[in-house]
Amino acid sequence: MTSKLPFAVTAFAAALSAATPAAAAPLSTWYGRYAYSESLGRIGGAPGEGPAAFVDHVLTIGRNGCTLTRQGFQTNQRIRCTVTPQGQSAIVKFYAFDSGAARGPRFSRGQPLLTLTRSGPRLLTRWQGVTRMDGTRPTQVAFRRQ
Repeated sequence: MTSKLPFAVTAFAAALSAATPAAAAPLSTWYGRYAYSESLGRIGGAPGEGPAAFVDHVLTIGRNGCTLTRQGFQTNQRIRCTVTPQGQSAIVKFYAFDSGAARGPRFSRGQPLLTLTRSGPRLLTRWQGVTRMDGTRPTQVAFRRQ
């Protein structure tokens, strides 16, 4: 009498491994400086003649955590954050506002602010708790590693 148990166990193991998400890249692979310069268009004056306005977003990820700085037109914000790797992504989460920086919206500790995802040579940004300056939360190629 032959047993069908080895086949059943093998089939179960194969199904389980297919359902398991891809292993996350080590956090150290995300260490570095990422930047995005957001154009707000021209402001004031006649159309096309006003000064161009920008907000620079800089994300620094390192061994001791991360910092998200947003500076530019009517903006000065510095957020201390944490990073959780997940598959090909890094989820940037709120920790606290840096002392002396403008506060801005209310966040809960651990709330996702944005997610960076490696997609071939591109780095996709999914805006979550923080938004672009126009208030939108698109998924786009925004941050670039410096």
